[in-house]
Order: sequence, then C-alpha cells, then structure tokens
Amino acid sequence: MKNCHLIRKIVIIIIMTVLTACAAKHGRVAVILDNSGSMSVSGTAFGEIKQSLFDALRLIPFSYEKGLRVFDANGSFLISPYNQDLSELHSRLKSLEPGGNTYIGRSLSDAADDLLEAPDGDNRLIFITDGEGNINDIHIAESVKERLTNLKGNFKCSFILFSKRENVLEETPIGKISEILGCDLTVPDDYASAGTLTPALQRILGFDFYQIWIIISAVLHLILLVFSAHLIFSVQCARGLLPRYARVSAIFFLTVLLPPVAAAHLIGLFSWISAFTCWSLILTAALVFLAALGFQKKPKEKRSESYKKDPFA
Repeated sequence: MKNCHLIRKIVIIIIMTVLTACAAKHGRVAVILDNSGSMSVSGTAFGEIKQSLFDALRLIPFSYEKGLRVFDANGSFLISPYNQDLSELHSRLKSLEPGGNTYIGRSLSDAADDLLEAPDGDNRLIFITDGEGNINDIHIAESVKERLTNLKGNFKCSFILFSKRENVLEETPIGKISEILGCDLTVPDDYASAGTLTPALQRILGFDFYQIWIIISAVLHLILLVFSAHLIFSVQCARGLLPRYARVSAIFFLTVLLPPVAAAHLIGLFSWISAFTCWSLILTAALVFLAALGFQKKPKEKRSESYKKDPFA
C-alpha cells in the first residue's frame, strides 16, 4: 500500500513539473529604434540608448522572437532576423550610428508586417524615437491600425520619446500616432535619460509570466518532495532496512528529483529549452530513481540459531 502511495506521489511530481516547465508563452517583440540624424541631438547619447535597449531585450523570455528595425531610405530594415538569440542583433546594434531621415509611418508598417507573419501568441511593438515625423505618418498609422486587427493573440504597443522639445507632443505627429495605434506613450519629462530608459523598458516589457505562480509551484513541489522522501524512509524501514540505509534511499530520491524540478521551474520562467527536451529531462530523472528503487536489494533475513531456541542455553 505504501509503495502505491509512493508511486502516486512521484507521478504527481512529474505531471506538475512538466506542466510548470512547458507552459511558457510565445510571441514576437518588434522593436523600432529611430536612428535618424536628429537622434544625435536628442539630449541623450545614442550609445547609452543602444545599451539600455539591449539590456532590456535580454530580459525577454527566450521563447519570444526578438527583432529590431532601424530607418533607411526605403522605410526601415531588420538589422537581424527575428529569433530568440540576441548575439547577431547585439553585434549589429553596436555599430549603428544616427544619420539620415525619419520614417516613422513606413517603419511602423514594416513592423506590422513582421507581427502579422506570426499572428498568434503574445506580440509587442516598441518604438524609441524623438518624434520628428510628418503629417503623412498619421495616415499610415491609420492603415497600420486596421491591419493590426488581424492579430489573433494579445498585442501591446509602447512608444518612448527622446526629445529636447518642451511641447514635443503638440509640435510633432507622434502623439496622434500613438493615440491611433492605442500605444502607451512615455514622455521625455519622465524618461529623458538613458539611466531611466532601462527601468522604463523593463516596465514596458513587463511580461505577464506568472512569476507568483512559479514561486507557489516551487514551494508546493518542495513540500511534496520532502513528504515523499519521508514516505520512502518509512517504506524502507517497514521492509526491514536499517534506518541509516533507509535514510540513504530518501536522500537519493531528493538528489535525483530536486535538480530537475528546480530546473523545470527556471525553464517555465524563461523557457530556455523546448518542451520536448523538458519532458525528456524530467522523465529520465524519474525513471532513473524508480529503476534504482526497484533493483535495490532486500535486506537479508537473520538466521535463527538453534541455541537461541534452547530454553536451557
């Protein structure tokens, strides 16, 4: 009976761990960085803006595809294809310098195309600019708004402004554009330096990734593991194993299952590896323990000696 309870608890651990680890969200994060000539006189060093942006992008869970667009004569171009790895994006971002004209409307249209390539999931659009556009950008934004309705999953849009203008929202079309798209707008008075850009981006990129539930799940798993280890100790003692050997079995159980359970919660939080790999790691660890438990030698029965049965001995 106790063995059945043990197997049941191990199965519960495996199911809970797999569900925790393999339920991460997916989507795309489209970032547009204004690299026009006016960004060189926005009041913040462009190099600091680039570094703050990259620091924030590194916090995005690995399951999301990240892409970065910058301006060119045709509107905008991707400095690296959409993927989870940021190494190529980082190397190209470091060499980027401000120069050229502003193409707010066309870059937004290009970013909408990127998101519509993968309409399912959780999609984000982030635009960092000084807002120096033209009236035609408003008309393009209206078209972009209509196209973005084809997204099937969640969508969130955010603009961050870097400008020395005191009345930038009245003197440029960026306020109207953000209103049309339904974007959150961070104005220069709040975040006018690179030192405050990083927390602003972290707030904008505040993904709803059930961190609280991950912590609760980790605590419940730990409690379940401890109780299961105690049950193993009791079962082994009931089988006639000495307490010190039964204790070794319980410790072996914790040693085998605790690391994959902990890793699974990290995987569930950041989605570093695929769901298939996640299943494989946890099931392999569980099978190793069950195999070791099944092949464990039973304690030898003590031989009864005849002289102990002799009442005259």
